[in-house]
Amino acid sequence: MTRSRTVLIACAVLAAGLPARAAEVDKYLPNDSEIVASVNVRQLLDSPLVKKYALAHIQEYLKQSGGVQDVLTAVGFDPLKDVSLIVAGGPSAYNTDRGLVVVHGRFDTDKVRAKAEEIAKDKADALKVHAVGGYTVYEATGPKVKNKPASPVFVGLLNGTTLVASRRQEYVIEAFDKEAGKKETTLKKGIERLVSKADAGHTVWVSVPSHTLNKGGVAKQPQAQKVLAKCDAITLGVNVADDITTEIVLAAKDAEAAKSLTTELRDGVDQLKGLVGFFVSQGNNQFAPVIEVLGSTKVGAKGARVSIKSHVGADLIDKALKQE
Repeated sequence: MTRSRTVLIACAVLAAGLPARAAEVDKYLPNDSEIVASVNVRQLLDSPLVKKYALAHIQEYLKQSGGVQDVLTAVGFDPLKDVSLIVAGGPSAYNTDRGLVVVHGRFDTDKVRAKAEEIAKDKADALKVHAVGGYTVYEATGPKVKNKPASPVFVGLLNGTTLVASRRQEYVIEAFDKEAGKKETTLKKGIERLVSKADAGHTVWVSVPSHTLNKGGVAKQPQAQKVLAKCDAITLGVNVADDITTEIVLAAKDAEAAKSLTTELRDGVDQLKGLVGFFVSQGNNQFAPVIEVLGSTKVGAKGARVSIKSHVGADLIDKALKQE
């Protein structure tokens, strides 16, 4: 990854938000979900930014993927046209073996099942077909990476508009049960409330309680511990158009904690400005766009809600990418 693209990604994490439109809980989310993420694929691919800088590269990558493209063609599936929304949920931000990815779009179920059966017969080491509780579950295993066996991924085609995948078969079966009406989606009330506060209009949003982050590596960082101790949850929203806007919202434990967090975060932004400014002064001009983003970053509080908003303009993105 080039330095300028790394800078652009960093800018996206800082960028500014839009007025909220409440997100809804996806019915297939695992009941033990605590971290929930959503990507509006259609909005992302239709954005002027992606069309200008990324779409042609994605299309070329798919063309050169050989066997993958052949399979996609055989099942009548175009990921650039047929996927609308991807939602993921699980009990941990660090253990990717637990949780479920839900892909909403358009699937030709007959073609998919026929091709899966064909591949399972020809390449049993790559794809297996299981009948579990009256459902068809596909177990896909990729090639070894650095002589380490790849972990299998279990996939279920719930209907013509929904596909689910997980590293644990029980999550796929739970989704099938919900589709069949045998189970209901019963997230913890706190998680439902947190998801409802996410902005459905964002291209990407992520919601997670602070105690979930406390279970992993982030909590080992002293500064992160100070922030997490003062808030109950964090929501990140990113909107992609011809520019990038993002809002990070921290639900503080109370108004006093929000006031303290606001001061600390403002000081942190100022310190980061100074650090980046030093790098630029030493001739590292690839970091110059970050200074512009930090200059637009606003930290504010309303009651127990702390927000960090910023913006990456189209001109800045163009300038950063032209440095490659």
